Amino acid sequence: MDLATIATAIVSSLGSSAVACYWLAQEVIKSRLQKDLEERKSQLSQQLETHKLSLSQDLERTKSEFQLGLARDKALFEGAIRKEIETQLGEGAAQRQYELEARRRLYLAIGPLRFQLMLACRDLTGRIQSFAFTQRYHMNLASYYGRSTLYRILRPIAICELIEEQIALADFSIDPSAIDCLRFRRTITRTFSGDELPCDHPQINWDVQEQHVFADAISSCARRLIATSDGKRVLRFDEFEEQLDNEGATIVAPFDSLLIDFTTAAKPIFWIRLVSYANACNRLVSRLGGPEFASSEFPVEEALKQGKDPYTLSHLPTFLGRIQSMELIKL
Repeated sequence: MDLATIATAIVSSLGSSAVACYWLAQEVIKSRLQKDLEERKSQLSQQLETHKLSLSQDLERTKSEFQLGLARDKALFEGAIRKEIETQLGEGAAQRQYELEARRRLYLAIGPLRFQLMLACRDLTGRIQSFAFTQRYHMNLASYYGRSTLYRILRPIAICELIEEQIALADFSIDPSAIDCLRFRRTITRTFSGDELPCDHPQINWDVQEQHVFADAISSCARRLIATSDGKRVLRFDEFEEQLDNEGATIVAPFDSLLIDFTTAAKPIFWIRLVSYANACNRLVSRLGGPEFASSEFPVEEALKQGKDPYTLSHLPTFLGRIQSMELIKL
Protein backbone atom coordinates (compact mmCIF):
# COMPACT_ATOMS: atom_id res chain seq x y z
CA MET A 1 0.00 0.00 0.00
CA ASP A 2 1.52 3.39 -1.02
CA LEU A 3 1.40 6.64 0.95
CA ALA A 4 -1.44 8.16 -0.99
CA THR A 5 -3.75 5.25 -0.16
CA ILE A 6 -2.71 5.35 3.50
CA ALA A 7 -3.27 9.09 3.66
CA THR A 8 -6.74 8.80 2.08
CA ALA A 9 -7.70 6.06 4.51
CA ILE A 10 -6.62 7.99 7.54
CA VAL A 11 -8.31 11.18 6.49
CA SER A 12 -11.52 9.47 5.67
CA SER A 13 -11.62 7.37 8.84
CA LEU A 14 -10.18 9.62 11.49
CA GLY A 15 -10.24 13.01 9.96
CA SER A 16 -7.39 15.43 9.87
CA SER A 17 -5.71 15.52 13.22
CA ALA A 18 -2.25 16.59 14.46
CA VAL A 19 -1.29 13.06 15.41
CA ALA A 20 -2.23 11.70 12.06
CA CYS A 21 -0.36 14.43 10.28
CA TYR A 22 2.76 13.78 12.37
CA TRP A 23 2.61 10.07 11.73
CA LEU A 24 1.98 10.64 8.09
CA ALA A 25 4.94 12.99 7.83
CA GLN A 26 7.19 10.40 9.46
CA GLU A 27 6.07 7.69 7.09
CA VAL A 28 6.57 9.96 4.12
CA ILE A 29 10.11 10.83 5.28
CA LYS A 30 10.98 7.20 6.00
CA SER A 31 9.66 6.12 2.63
CA ARG A 32 11.57 8.86 0.91
CA LEU A 33 14.78 8.05 2.78
CA GLN A 34 14.37 4.38 1.99
CA LYS A 35 13.90 5.15 -1.65
CA ASP A 36 16.94 7.49 -1.71
CA LEU A 37 18.97 4.89 0.14
CA GLU A 38 18.09 2.22 -2.38
CA GLU A 39 18.90 4.57 -5.24
CA ARG A 40 22.24 5.53 -3.62
CA LYS A 41 23.06 1.92 -2.92
CA SER A 42 22.34 1.08 -6.54
CA GLN A 43 24.58 3.97 -7.70
CA LEU A 44 27.41 2.94 -5.39
CA SER A 45 27.11 -0.64 -6.50
CA GLN A 46 27.34 0.43 -10.12
CA GLN A 47 30.29 2.69 -9.36
CA LEU A 48 31.99 -0.14 -7.46
CA GLU A 49 31.54 -2.52 -10.36
CA THR A 50 32.81 0.12 -12.77
CA HIS A 51 35.81 0.80 -10.54
CA LYS A 52 36.52 -2.91 -10.12
CA LEU A 53 36.35 -3.35 -13.87
CA SER A 54 38.72 -0.42 -14.36
CA LEU A 55 41.13 -1.76 -11.74
CA SER A 56 40.99 -5.20 -13.31
CA GLN A 57 41.75 -3.73 -16.70
CA ASP A 58 44.61 -1.65 -15.23
CA LEU A 59 45.95 -4.74 -13.46
CA GLU A 60 45.88 -6.81 -16.60
CA ARG A 61 47.53 -4.01 -18.55
CA THR A 62 50.23 -3.59 -15.86
CA LYS A 63 50.70 -7.34 -15.69
CA SER A 64 51.07 -7.52 -19.45
CA GLU A 65 53.58 -4.63 -19.46
CA PHE A 66 55.52 -6.22 -16.61
CA GLN A 67 55.64 -9.58 -18.38
CA LEU A 68 56.79 -7.91 -21.57
CA GLY A 69 59.47 -5.99 -19.65
CA LEU A 70 60.51 -9.14 -17.81
CA ALA A 71 60.75 -11.07 -21.05
CA ARG A 72 62.78 -8.26 -22.61
CA ASP A 73 65.14 -8.05 -19.61
CA LYS A 74 65.48 -11.83 -19.55
CA ALA A 75 66.35 -11.86 -23.22
CA LEU A 76 68.89 -9.06 -22.72
CA PHE A 77 70.39 -10.82 -19.68
CA GLU A 78 70.59 -14.17 -21.42
CA GLY A 79 72.12 -12.46 -24.44
CA ALA A 80 74.71 -10.74 -22.25
CA ILE A 81 75.49 -14.04 -20.48
CA ARG A 82 75.89 -15.85 -23.78
CA LYS A 83 78.12 -13.09 -25.07
CA GLU A 84 80.24 -13.16 -21.89
CA ILE A 85 80.52 -16.96 -22.03
CA GLU A 86 81.43 -16.87 -25.71
CA THR A 87 84.00 -14.16 -25.00
CA GLN A 88 85.51 -16.08 -22.10
CA LEU A 89 85.55 -19.30 -24.08
CA GLY A 90 87.16 -17.49 -26.97
CA GLU A 91 89.71 -15.82 -24.71
CA GLY A 92 90.34 -19.10 -22.90
CA ALA A 93 90.87 -20.91 -26.17
CA ALA A 94 93.17 -18.13 -27.37
CA GLN A 95 95.07 -18.19 -24.06
CA ARG A 96 95.44 -21.97 -24.18
CA GLN A 97 96.63 -21.78 -27.76
CA TYR A 98 99.08 -19.03 -26.86
CA GLU A 99 100.42 -20.95 -23.86
CA LEU A 100 100.79 -24.08 -25.96
CA GLU A 101 102.80 -22.24 -28.59
CA ALA A 102 104.73 -20.33 -25.92
CA ARG A 103 105.63 -23.53 -24.08
CA ARG A 104 106.77 -25.10 -27.33
CA ARG A 105 108.98 -22.10 -28.12
CA LEU A 106 110.29 -22.01 -24.56
CA TYR A 107 111.14 -25.69 -24.56
CA LEU A 108 112.93 -25.38 -27.88
CA ALA A 109 114.79 -22.31 -26.60
CA ILE A 110 115.92 -23.44 -23.16
CA GLY A 111 114.95 -27.10 -22.73
CA PRO A 112 118.42 -28.49 -23.48
CA LEU A 113 120.08 -25.58 -21.64
CA ARG A 114 118.03 -26.25 -18.53
CA PHE A 115 119.19 -29.87 -18.49
CA GLN A 116 122.79 -28.76 -18.98
CA LEU A 117 122.35 -26.36 -16.06
CA MET A 118 121.25 -29.22 -13.82
CA LEU A 119 124.36 -31.20 -14.73
CA ALA A 120 126.63 -28.20 -14.25
CA CYS A 121 125.12 -27.43 -10.83
CA ARG A 122 125.53 -31.04 -9.79
CA ASP A 123 129.20 -31.02 -10.81
CA LEU A 124 129.93 -27.75 -8.99
CA THR A 125 128.25 -29.00 -5.83
CA GLY A 126 130.31 -32.18 -5.90
CA ARG A 127 133.56 -30.27 -6.37
CA ILE A 128 132.98 -27.89 -3.45
CA GLN A 129 131.89 -30.74 -1.20
CA SER A 130 134.95 -32.81 -2.06
CA PHE A 131 137.22 -29.80 -1.49
CA ALA A 132 135.65 -29.28 1.94
CA PHE A 133 135.97 -32.86 3.18
CA THR A 134 138.38 -34.95 1.09
CA GLN A 135 140.55 -33.41 -1.64
CA ARG A 136 142.28 -30.06 -1.20
CA TYR A 137 144.59 -29.75 -4.16
CA HIS A 138 146.17 -26.49 -5.31
CA MET A 139 143.73 -24.20 -7.11
CA ASN A 140 146.30 -22.41 -9.29
CA LEU A 141 145.15 -22.18 -12.91
CA ALA A 142 148.42 -23.77 -13.99
CA SER A 143 147.13 -27.00 -12.48
CA TYR A 144 144.47 -29.31 -13.81
CA TYR A 145 142.54 -29.18 -10.52
CA GLY A 146 142.46 -25.38 -10.48
CA ARG A 147 141.28 -25.19 -14.09
CA SER A 148 138.70 -27.89 -13.53
CA THR A 149 137.38 -26.10 -10.45
CA LEU A 150 137.12 -22.75 -12.23
CA TYR A 151 135.40 -24.43 -15.17
CA ARG A 152 132.83 -25.90 -12.81
CA ILE A 153 132.35 -22.51 -11.13
CA LEU A 154 131.82 -20.65 -14.41
CA ARG A 155 129.85 -23.24 -16.35
CA PRO A 156 126.47 -22.78 -14.57
CA ILE A 157 126.84 -19.01 -14.99
CA ALA A 158 127.63 -19.35 -18.71
CA ILE A 159 124.57 -21.55 -19.23
CA CYS A 160 122.42 -18.98 -17.39
CA GLU A 161 123.81 -16.31 -19.72
CA LEU A 162 122.58 -18.33 -22.71
CA ILE A 163 119.20 -18.87 -21.05
CA GLU A 164 118.81 -15.14 -20.41
CA GLU A 165 119.41 -14.42 -24.09
CA GLN A 166 116.24 -16.36 -24.91
CA ILE A 167 113.97 -13.93 -23.05
CA ALA A 168 113.36 -12.00 -26.28
CA LEU A 169 112.35 -15.22 -28.07
CA ALA A 170 110.27 -17.02 -25.43
CA ASP A 171 107.74 -16.13 -22.76
CA PHE A 172 109.31 -17.24 -19.48
CA SER A 173 106.20 -16.32 -17.45
CA ILE A 174 104.27 -19.43 -18.54
CA ASP A 175 106.78 -21.76 -16.87
CA PRO A 176 107.80 -21.27 -13.21
CA SER A 177 110.90 -23.41 -13.71
CA ALA A 178 112.10 -20.99 -16.39
CA ILE A 179 111.65 -18.12 -13.94
CA ASP A 180 113.67 -20.14 -11.42
CA CYS A 181 116.56 -20.21 -13.89
CA LEU A 182 116.51 -16.41 -14.04
CA ARG A 183 116.28 -16.21 -10.26
CA PHE A 184 119.24 -18.56 -9.99
CA ARG A 185 121.30 -16.31 -12.26
CA ARG A 186 120.62 -13.36 -9.96
CA THR A 187 121.38 -15.55 -6.95
CA ILE A 188 124.84 -16.28 -8.36
CA THR A 189 125.54 -12.58 -8.88
CA ARG A 190 124.56 -11.70 -5.32
CA THR A 191 126.49 -14.68 -3.98
CA PHE A 192 129.81 -13.55 -5.44
CA SER A 193 129.34 -9.77 -5.40
CA GLY A 194 126.71 -8.91 -2.81
CA ASP A 195 127.02 -7.82 0.81
CA GLU A 196 124.44 -10.31 2.12
CA LEU A 197 126.94 -13.08 2.94
CA PRO A 198 130.00 -11.39 4.51
CA CYS A 199 128.00 -9.82 7.35
CA ASP A 200 130.58 -7.77 9.28
CA HIS A 201 133.52 -10.05 8.70
CA PRO A 202 136.74 -8.17 9.59
CA GLN A 203 138.46 -9.24 6.35
CA ILE A 204 135.89 -7.62 4.07
CA ASN A 205 137.40 -5.13 1.60
CA TRP A 206 135.12 -3.74 -1.08
CA ASP A 207 137.81 -1.73 -2.86
CA VAL A 208 139.56 -4.71 -4.42
CA GLN A 209 138.34 -8.11 -5.55
CA GLU A 210 140.18 -10.10 -2.94
CA GLN A 211 137.23 -12.16 -1.67
CA HIS A 212 134.43 -11.05 -3.93
CA VAL A 213 133.85 -10.51 -7.66
CA PHE A 214 132.22 -7.48 -9.26
CA ALA A 215 128.91 -8.29 -10.90
CA ASP A 216 130.03 -7.34 -14.41
CA ALA A 217 133.24 -9.31 -14.02
CA ILE A 218 131.19 -12.43 -13.22
CA SER A 219 129.36 -12.09 -16.53
CA SER A 220 132.55 -11.32 -18.48
CA CYS A 221 134.32 -14.39 -17.13
CA ALA A 222 131.31 -16.63 -17.75
CA ARG A 223 131.02 -15.47 -21.34
CA ARG A 224 134.57 -16.70 -21.93
CA LEU A 225 133.01 -20.17 -21.81
CA ILE A 226 130.56 -19.39 -24.62
CA ALA A 227 131.58 -20.36 -28.15
CA THR A 228 130.05 -18.34 -30.98
CA SER A 229 131.77 -19.69 -34.08
CA ASP A 230 129.42 -22.64 -34.61
CA GLY A 231 126.33 -21.43 -32.81
CA LYS A 232 126.28 -20.32 -29.21
CA ARG A 233 127.14 -23.09 -26.80
CA VAL A 234 129.23 -23.65 -23.68
CA LEU A 235 132.82 -24.72 -24.28
CA ARG A 236 133.93 -28.18 -23.33
CA PHE A 237 136.61 -28.37 -20.66
CA ASP A 238 139.35 -29.19 -23.18
CA GLU A 239 138.36 -26.14 -25.22
CA PHE A 240 138.48 -24.00 -22.10
CA GLU A 241 141.95 -25.32 -21.27
CA GLU A 242 143.14 -24.51 -24.79
CA GLN A 243 141.77 -21.00 -24.42
CA LEU A 244 143.67 -20.49 -21.16
CA ASP A 245 146.86 -21.78 -22.78
CA ASN A 246 146.51 -19.48 -25.79
CA GLU A 247 145.27 -16.31 -24.11
CA GLY A 248 146.45 -16.61 -20.53
CA ALA A 249 144.67 -16.84 -17.19
CA THR A 250 143.97 -13.10 -17.06
CA ILE A 251 140.97 -13.58 -19.34
CA VAL A 252 139.11 -14.89 -16.30
CA ALA A 253 140.30 -12.21 -13.87
CA PRO A 254 139.75 -11.86 -10.94
CA PHE A 255 139.07 -15.59 -10.56
CA ASP A 256 142.66 -16.31 -11.55
CA SER A 257 143.99 -14.38 -8.53
CA LEU A 258 141.22 -15.61 -6.23
CA LEU A 259 142.21 -19.23 -6.84
CA ILE A 260 145.98 -18.77 -6.56
CA ASP A 261 147.07 -20.61 -3.41
CA PHE A 262 143.48 -20.58 -2.26
CA THR A 263 142.78 -21.92 1.23
CA THR A 264 139.70 -21.58 3.36
CA ALA A 265 141.78 -19.97 6.11
CA ALA A 266 143.40 -17.39 3.83
CA LYS A 267 140.15 -16.35 2.13
CA PRO A 268 137.32 -17.25 4.52
CA ILE A 269 134.79 -14.88 2.93
CA PHE A 270 135.35 -16.35 -0.53
CA TRP A 271 134.96 -19.80 1.00
CA ILE A 272 131.61 -18.73 2.48
CA ARG A 273 130.58 -17.57 -0.99
CA LEU A 274 131.62 -20.88 -2.55
CA VAL A 275 129.69 -22.85 0.07
CA SER A 276 126.63 -20.68 -0.52
CA TYR A 277 127.02 -21.13 -4.29
CA ALA A 278 127.24 -24.92 -3.93
CA ASN A 279 124.18 -24.94 -1.68
CA ALA A 280 122.19 -22.83 -4.19
CA CYS A 281 123.24 -25.20 -7.00
CA ASN A 282 122.18 -28.21 -4.96
CA ARG A 283 118.82 -26.62 -4.17
CA LEU A 284 118.20 -25.84 -7.83
CA VAL A 285 118.89 -29.43 -8.81
CA SER A 286 116.46 -30.63 -6.13
CA ARG A 287 113.87 -28.09 -7.28
CA LEU A 288 114.05 -28.64 -11.03
CA GLY A 289 115.89 -31.90 -11.53
CA GLY A 290 113.02 -34.30 -10.98
CA PRO A 291 113.38 -37.98 -10.07
CA GLU A 292 116.25 -38.44 -12.53
CA PHE A 293 118.57 -36.48 -10.21
CA ALA A 294 119.49 -37.78 -6.78
CA SER A 295 118.35 -35.40 -4.06
CA SER A 296 120.44 -34.79 -0.96
CA GLU A 297 121.17 -31.98 1.46
CA PHE A 298 124.40 -30.08 1.02
CA PRO A 299 126.26 -30.06 4.39
CA VAL A 300 126.46 -26.28 4.73
CA GLU A 301 127.25 -26.15 8.44
CA GLU A 302 129.96 -28.79 8.28
CA ALA A 303 131.49 -27.17 5.20
CA LEU A 304 131.70 -23.83 7.00
CA LYS A 305 133.29 -25.50 9.99
CA GLN A 306 135.91 -27.04 7.70
CA GLY A 307 137.00 -23.51 6.88
CA LYS A 308 138.24 -23.19 10.48
CA ASP A 309 137.87 -19.40 10.41
CA PRO A 310 137.43 -18.11 14.01
CA TYR A 311 135.02 -15.32 13.04
CA THR A 312 132.89 -17.66 10.93
CA LEU A 313 132.73 -20.24 13.71
CA SER A 314 131.77 -17.64 16.32
CA HIS A 315 128.97 -16.33 14.09
CA LEU A 316 127.93 -19.64 12.59
CA PRO A 317 124.12 -19.26 13.09
CA THR A 318 124.23 -15.89 11.33
CA PHE A 319 126.12 -17.25 8.33
CA LEU A 320 123.82 -20.28 8.11
CA GLY A 321 120.80 -18.00 8.04
CA ARG A 322 122.34 -15.81 5.36
CA ILE A 323 123.22 -18.79 3.17
CA GLN A 324 119.73 -20.22 3.55
CA SER A 325 118.22 -16.88 2.46
CA MET A 326 120.43 -16.95 -0.65
CA GLU A 327 119.22 -20.30 -1.99
CA LEU A 328 117.01 -18.74 -4.67
CA ILE A 329 116.44 -15.01 -4.39
CA LYS A 330 113.67 -13.14 -6.18
CA LEU A 331 114.17 -11.22 -9.39
